[in-house]
Amino acid sequence: MNRDPRDGFLATFVKRSLETFASSISWRVFDTLKEAASRNVFTSVEITDEEINSWLIRWLAAHEYTETCTKLQARLLDIDRINHPSEDIDVPAEDSEWEDQRLVFTPGHGNHFLKYDGVWLWFRKSKRDGENGGDGNVFISYYDGSRTENIEIIVFGKSADPLRKLVKEAKAYYYRNRAGKIGIWKTGQYGGWNEAGLQKVRDIDSIYLQENIAANIIEDIERFLSREQWYEDRGIPWRRGYLFYGPPGNGKTSFTKGLASHFGMNLYVMNFASTLDDNKLVDLFNNVRRGSIILIEDIDKLFGKEQSKVAGVKYSGLTNAIDGVESNDGRILVMTTNYENRLESSLIRPGRIDLRQLFDMANRSQIHRMFRRFYGDLVDDKTAAEFLNGFEDGDFSMAALQSYLLRFIDEPEKAIESKEDIKSMDVNGENSESGKEESNEEREVK
Repeated sequence: MNRDPRDGFLATFVKRSLETFASSISWRVFDTLKEAASRNVFTSVEITDEEINSWLIRWLAAHEYTETCTKLQARLLDIDRINHPSEDIDVPAEDSEWEDQRLVFTPGHGNHFLKYDGVWLWFRKSKRDGENGGDGNVFISYYDGSRTENIEIIVFGKSADPLRKLVKEAKAYYYRNRAGKIGIWKTGQYGGWNEAGLQKVRDIDSIYLQENIAANIIEDIERFLSREQWYEDRGIPWRRGYLFYGPPGNGKTSFTKGLASHFGMNLYVMNFASTLDDNKLVDLFNNVRRGSIILIEDIDKLFGKEQSKVAGVKYSGLTNAIDGVESNDGRILVMTTNYENRLESSLIRPGRIDLRQLFDMANRSQIHRMFRRFYGDLVDDKTAAEFLNGFEDGDFSMAALQSYLLRFIDEPEKAIESKEDIKSMDVNGENSESGKEESNEEREVK
């Protein structure tokens, strides 16, 4: 006799419904029993802060328990080395500038029992419900753009000391891994901030700018950072904005990264993804950690005089994020552009942009300094003067010069022989005059 296919579907539906109901009841019973016991037997701490969550996730990924755990969660984390948290971490000098994200496994959602400092700890990891009435929507973290979770840690007894010690150790482990590096954050898939990687601190003297540019901006930032109370006493928002403009390939972005290195700041690189809108942009600005730099590159391509909307973000949404009523204090904004005159004056007015700085084509001093540092003891001032001979200020970009010198590593004589080739190189190291001509034309207009 043929069975009605609907019978099988109905049976499956009923079975799964019962399983879901049973699972729900079991968790409720579990929570009730735990709550009753916790008042007399257990001490617990609940982790809902995204930053502390990040510390613990990395700590767990390194713990020996994870090696034998049978319920795992795969993650991409920017961990430099998977060491036990109690070990001192020496980052190898030969590590690449950008730390690769590594596939690591951490204990998955559910209950986990592990030993720490002589006591047993009970970890419970669960998905975080949405904030709008617990509707089951997963909360999206503005720290890493990921679907975040709650972590609860429970210890037997009335003392919270083991819990405090663990969280402090997880924090120390997290920052030991980051020693000598700055965090680079980018807007993530869900509109939040995603930590894209770690970059080793860069000596700002290795960025060859024209005279006094670096010193003047560093002095300005130092003055800003030291006067938080001064701003507050006068009712002035404690924010600072910079516009770096000029022909491509002359250090606008590199110098911004150098500033982050110099001051030990995180760098948040804004990407205008298709999912971004005005409200999400305000949230992104407001969820930047205090004492950080926000970088918006090529702002003229996003919001020039002839373009008032990118993805779901309107021009008014950008200005509101920068200095609207909801804007947070304690951050630095850097915008870069190749063409300052393509920007609306209202975008770069005082209060939004406090200092504008031209990053122009290479001058003779920059060329001399890069050549000497590039070849070190292989050359002297006489050799550098020979290389410099025939060049004028503005002949090419610093990026073109660097690209050219990289062709002749450890061969300064050959670099001198073919040096006229630099004048026909654009910022990408290709033989082309178009980029230079366009930049010069733009500067003449200005």
